[in-house]
Amino acid sequence: LPQKVGECKLAIRNVTKELFGISISDATLSKSENLPLWHPKYRLTECKEPVTLEAPQEVEPIEVIQKALQPEQPNNNQYKDRATPLHVIRQKAANPETPKALPSIDSKISCHTLPIMKGVILDLTLRVFYPVLQRAYCSAIIKKRNLVLFFQGYQGNSFGGLVKRKGDKQSKIESIPNNSEVIVKKNQLHSSYFRDDPKQILVYIKPLINADDWQGGIAVPLELLSPLRIDHKKKNQKNQNHSKDTT
Repeated sequence: LPQKVGECKLAIRNVTKELFGISISDATLSKSENLPLWHPKYRLTECKEPVTLEAPQEVEPIEVIQKALQPEQPNNNQYKDRATPLHVIRQKAANPETPKALPSIDSKISCHTLPIMKGVILDLTLRVFYPVLQRAYCSAIIKKRNLVLFFQGYQGNSFGGLVKRKGDKQSKIESIPNNSEVIVKKNQLHSSYFRDDPKQILVYIKPLINADDWQGGIAVPLELLSPLRIDHKKKNQKNQNHSKDTT
């Protein structure tokens, strides 16, 4: 790698762009765990001077004299004020009484966790309304005329499938690369749209360039598409064709 920070960043971006199609941002390169991988100040320098290891010297064992752990018995004459006399014997009581337990008071307050605190209601709400919102969003995209969407792909991979073009007798395998502009095929809905509880709705798309040549489309998840703009060129062409038909 180069010795300058700017040249290192440029080299890393060019290589990742060629290998994966996506370049690395400054935020990712500036992370503390990534700096030792590329930054000139954090690189590990090689040891120039060889390190010599000396053989360990034999150490003579040290003799430890163990003393008795049991202390000497104290003289009772010296500790008369603090020592218990040997003739004192504790006697048991004649009728020992057991301690009485306090009467328990039944609690009238029921201590339990409410369902809303456990997230049950929130989970049920998401399960009910998420498919409805997903279908509404899909219908809005399909009904919007001349809407151009941005297909971001999945983990930098493109989607492919069998598509039939104009003039071809059989369908061929076509692919749509990631980070490309596409449009949704409006007259064809995927079967996931009609399910009772769809976890993921798919739509058929085709590339914006040469879209008229595609008679079919490739099914991709709806969450990988984001609205980009309205294609005013096609809108003006349709208006001109409509005015010619009326005249």
